[in-house]
Amino acid sequence: MTSVGTGYDLAASTFSPEGRLFQVEYAGKAVDSAPTIIGLRAKCNNDKTAGKCTVIAVEKMRSTRLLRPGRNNQITVIDGIALVSTGLLADGEALIGRAREEITQFKRSLNDAIPVDYLASQLAFYCQQHTLYSSIRPFGACLLIGSPDGLFQIDPNGQVWGCHGAAAGRSRQYCRTELERITTGSGEVLNADEAVKQAIKILTVARLEDPAARERPVELEVVVLEDGKLPKRIPLTDIHEMVKQATEAHTAAMDFEEI
Repeated sequence: MTSVGTGYDLAASTFSPEGRLFQVEYAGKAVDSAPTIIGLRAKCNNDKTAGKCTVIAVEKMRSTRLLRPGRNNQITVIDGIALVSTGLLADGEALIGRAREEITQFKRSLNDAIPVDYLASQLAFYCQQHTLYSSIRPFGACLLIGSPDGLFQIDPNGQVWGCHGAAAGRSRQYCRTELERITTGSGEVLNADEAVKQAIKILTVARLEDPAARERPVELEVVVLEDGKLPKRIPLTDIHEMVKQATEAHTAAMDFEEI
């Protein structure tokens, strides 16, 4: 029998002769073909503080013109922690629901806010459990979790990563390259406003570089989480203005290269 998945992808707990778990790989493919999400760490805008912040951005595909712009938020904020998923939306919502339960139980038990790294490890363990048994399947979703204290990415296989910058979805490779370009080894080099502009620019150019996604109606959503401040959603008008600037700059650069 060949190892292209036939006969070895009927259960998440079945290994192929090469040691592959095909259902876990299929879950990863569901993420790789989904809309892009990115996150990056930054410094607070106030230079007098040593506080840090996290910026999370997502491109929302508008499947119909009946959807109202600025509604249908995909970034969920719970007790100062932002969560966003890409891949199968229902699976992502299930993971965010699990995160809500973890946050609530921790607060009831210890009367304190849950550390973001502990929440990430708990959700990663929950995802990894769904790769062990034949009666359940892996989650076809990737999760970004951000707070002023850190940024984490959880893959469908249950692997958790603490990041200076993270990207998942169809344009992940371009986004990761750009995030690496603006991030040094120490991590946070941009302030919050600069990080918002960079996140929007990266998502905008990534869509312009992808012929398949260029003509699809897309809306961006951005949330900033700063030390000592409430989570802030960037207004849609400001996002539209930054998208326009990024598009014009990219078009001008392409025209210059053609000369």
